[in-house]
Amino acid sequence: MKSLLLIFVLSFYLVHTIEAFHFTKKYEVGVSDDLPANSNSLSVHCASKDDDLGRRTISHGQSFNWSFHSNFFQSTLYFCHFWWGPHKQRAFVVYDDTWEELHDVNNYVVKSDGFYVNYGNADPLIKIHSWE
Repeated sequence: MKSLLLIFVLSFYLVHTIEAFHFTKKYEVGVSDDLPANSNSLSVHCASKDDDLGRRTISHGQSFNWSFHSNFFQSTLYFCHFWWGPHKQRAFVVYDDTWEELHDVNNYVVKSDGFYVNYGNADPLIKIHSWE
């Protein structure tokens, strides 16, 4: 019984040590406000199961970016909830380890007609969602 407990404790320690030394790949996510300059500011709240990045207000032409390492179990997921003015909002997943095609960089651009993504500065914008 003591051996089983010792194995469990050592396994738990090893998993957290591996995550602490970032043996997993690093990813970046960014949100940019490309709404009309004279309109309401964009509010965004992004989080994962382990990290709450808080609610932020982004002005026209500004961005909010963060980077992270996927967890040991390859189950990292980030979502964001967006608000623009009193009547428009949308929430969706911005990164998920279970996606078939993962990209090192996920740039989300918010426009008056919806949400776009690209996977690097040179990539074209692809519309993925409209406002609700």
